[in-house]
Amino acid sequence: MDHISKKSFRLGWGWGITFGIAGFMSFILAMVTISMRQKDIHLQADNYYEQQLSYQSVIDQKRKASLLPGLPSIKADPVSGVLVLDFSHTQQQDVHGRLSLFRPSDPSLDQDYEIHLDSSGQQILQLEKYRYGKWLCKIAWTHRGEAYYTEFSLLF
Repeated sequence: MDHISKKSFRLGWGWGITFGIAGFMSFILAMVTISMRQKDIHLQADNYYEQQLSYQSVIDQKRKASLLPGLPSIKADPVSGVLVLDFSHTQQQDVHGRLSLFRPSDPSLDQDYEIHLDSSGQQILQLEKYRYGKWLCKIAWTHRGEAYYTEFSLLF
Protein backbone atom coordinates (compact mmCIF):
# COMPACT_ATOMS: atom_id res chain seq x y z
CA MET A 1 0.00 0.00 0.00
CA ASP A 2 1.26 3.19 -1.06
CA HIS A 3 0.49 6.00 1.25
CA ILE A 4 0.61 9.39 -0.20
CA SER A 5 1.36 11.70 2.56
CA LYS A 6 -0.32 15.02 2.42
CA LYS A 7 1.39 17.70 4.27
CA SER A 8 -1.06 20.32 5.47
CA PHE A 9 0.01 23.84 6.10
CA ARG A 10 -0.72 24.91 9.64
CA LEU A 11 -0.39 28.35 11.05
CA GLY A 12 1.37 28.38 14.35
CA TRP A 13 1.39 31.00 17.08
CA GLY A 14 4.25 32.89 15.38
CA TRP A 15 2.11 33.57 12.33
CA GLY A 16 -0.75 34.72 14.56
CA ILE A 17 1.48 37.26 16.28
CA THR A 18 2.81 38.45 12.91
CA PHE A 19 -0.71 38.91 11.50
CA GLY A 20 -1.85 40.64 14.68
CA ILE A 21 1.02 43.15 14.58
CA ALA A 22 0.53 43.75 10.84
CA GLY A 23 -3.20 44.33 11.38
CA PHE A 24 -2.56 46.76 14.22
CA MET A 25 0.02 48.67 12.16
CA SER A 26 -2.42 48.87 9.23
CA PHE A 27 -5.14 50.22 11.52
CA ILE A 28 -2.82 52.90 12.96
CA LEU A 29 -1.62 53.88 9.48
CA ALA A 30 -5.22 54.20 8.27
CA MET A 31 -6.19 56.38 11.26
CA VAL A 32 -3.17 58.66 10.75
CA THR A 33 -4.01 59.00 7.05
CA ILE A 34 -7.64 59.88 7.79
CA SER A 35 -6.70 62.45 10.43
CA MET A 36 -4.09 64.09 8.17
CA ARG A 37 -6.62 64.52 5.34
CA GLN A 38 -9.04 66.42 7.56
CA LYS A 39 -9.11 70.02 6.41
CA ASP A 40 -11.81 71.69 8.50
CA ILE A 41 -10.17 71.89 11.90
CA HIS A 42 -11.29 75.10 13.58
CA LEU A 43 -10.25 76.87 16.71
CA GLN A 44 -12.99 78.53 18.68
CA ALA A 45 -11.06 81.78 18.49
CA ASP A 46 -8.10 82.86 16.41
CA ASN A 47 -6.47 84.78 19.25
CA TYR A 48 -7.10 82.24 22.00
CA TYR A 49 -3.71 82.83 23.65
CA GLU A 50 -4.38 86.52 24.26
CA GLN A 51 -7.88 85.65 25.51
CA GLN A 52 -6.47 83.17 28.02
CA LEU A 53 -4.10 85.78 29.42
CA SER A 54 -7.01 88.06 30.27
CA TYR A 55 -9.35 85.29 31.45
CA GLN A 56 -9.14 86.32 35.13
CA SER A 57 -11.29 89.34 34.34
CA VAL A 58 -13.88 87.01 32.76
CA ILE A 59 -13.87 84.88 35.92
CA ASP A 60 -14.49 88.01 38.01
CA GLN A 61 -17.31 89.11 35.70
CA LYS A 62 -18.92 85.64 35.92
CA ARG A 63 -18.75 85.77 39.73
CA LYS A 64 -20.40 89.21 39.78
CA ALA A 65 -23.12 88.00 37.41
CA SER A 66 -23.85 85.00 39.62
CA LEU A 67 -24.57 87.39 42.52
CA LEU A 68 -27.32 89.17 40.57
CA PRO A 69 -30.99 88.41 41.36
CA GLY A 70 -31.32 86.84 37.92
CA LEU A 71 -29.31 86.17 34.79
CA PRO A 72 -30.33 87.13 31.27
CA SER A 73 -32.04 84.40 29.30
CA ILE A 74 -32.37 83.52 25.66
CA LYS A 75 -35.47 82.04 24.11
CA ALA A 76 -35.21 80.68 20.59
CA ASP A 77 -37.84 80.00 17.97
CA PRO A 78 -36.19 77.52 15.59
CA VAL A 79 -38.98 77.76 13.01
CA SER A 80 -38.59 81.46 12.30
CA GLY A 81 -34.93 81.81 13.33
CA VAL A 82 -35.76 84.43 15.95
CA LEU A 83 -33.88 84.80 19.21
CA VAL A 84 -35.21 86.77 22.18
CA LEU A 85 -32.62 88.10 24.63
CA ASP A 86 -34.40 88.78 27.91
CA PHE A 87 -32.98 90.97 30.67
CA SER A 88 -36.39 91.70 32.26
CA HIS A 89 -35.88 89.52 35.35
CA THR A 90 -32.36 90.83 36.07
CA GLN A 91 -33.72 94.21 37.19
CA GLN A 92 -31.22 95.90 34.86
CA GLN A 93 -32.61 98.20 32.19
CA ASP A 94 -29.68 100.44 31.21
CA VAL A 95 -27.52 97.66 29.75
CA HIS A 96 -24.80 97.91 27.12
CA GLY A 97 -22.86 94.97 25.82
CA ARG A 98 -22.49 92.21 23.29
CA LEU A 99 -24.12 88.86 22.58
CA SER A 100 -21.88 86.38 20.77
CA LEU A 101 -23.21 83.18 19.27
CA PHE A 102 -20.63 80.52 18.51
CA ARG A 103 -21.31 77.38 16.51
CA PRO A 104 -18.63 74.83 17.59
CA SER A 105 -19.10 72.68 14.49
CA ASP A 106 -18.98 75.53 11.94
CA PRO A 107 -17.28 78.83 12.81
CA SER A 108 -18.53 80.45 9.62
CA LEU A 109 -21.94 80.64 11.35
CA ASP A 110 -20.63 82.64 14.35
CA GLN A 111 -22.52 85.88 14.96
CA ASP A 112 -22.08 88.98 17.16
CA TYR A 113 -24.80 91.41 18.17
CA GLU A 114 -24.80 94.66 20.13
CA ILE A 115 -27.27 94.65 23.00
CA HIS A 116 -30.03 97.25 22.59
CA LEU A 117 -32.90 96.48 24.95
CA ASP A 118 -36.42 97.80 24.48
CA SER A 119 -38.54 99.25 27.30
CA SER A 120 -39.52 95.77 28.50
CA GLY A 121 -35.87 94.68 28.86
CA GLN A 122 -35.85 92.45 25.79
CA GLN A 123 -34.22 92.38 22.40
CA ILE A 124 -35.51 90.39 19.44
CA LEU A 125 -32.82 89.20 17.05
CA GLN A 126 -33.36 87.75 13.60
CA LEU A 127 -30.51 85.28 13.10
CA GLU A 128 -28.67 85.87 9.85
CA LYS A 129 -27.12 82.45 9.36
CA TYR A 130 -29.36 80.14 11.37
CA ARG A 131 -28.84 76.38 11.36
CA TYR A 132 -30.24 73.85 13.82
CA GLY A 133 -27.68 72.50 16.30
CA LYS A 134 -25.63 73.36 19.35
CA TRP A 135 -24.71 77.00 19.92
CA LEU A 136 -22.55 78.56 22.62
CA CYS A 137 -24.01 81.90 23.75
CA LYS A 138 -21.73 84.43 25.45
CA ILE A 139 -23.24 87.57 26.93
CA ALA A 140 -20.91 90.35 28.12
CA TRP A 141 -22.64 93.46 29.44
CA THR A 142 -22.11 96.50 31.61
CA HIS A 143 -24.59 98.11 33.94
CA ARG A 144 -23.74 101.28 35.88
CA GLY A 145 -20.04 100.83 35.22
CA GLU A 146 -19.93 97.19 36.40
CA ALA A 147 -18.98 94.48 33.91
CA TYR A 148 -20.79 91.13 33.87
CA TYR A 149 -20.42 87.98 31.82
CA THR A 150 -22.33 84.75 31.41
CA GLU A 151 -22.30 81.94 28.90
CA PHE A 152 -24.38 78.88 28.25
CA SER A 153 -25.07 76.44 25.46
CA LEU A 154 -28.30 76.17 23.52
CA LEU A 155 -29.68 73.52 21.26
CA PHE A 156 -31.93 75.20 18.72
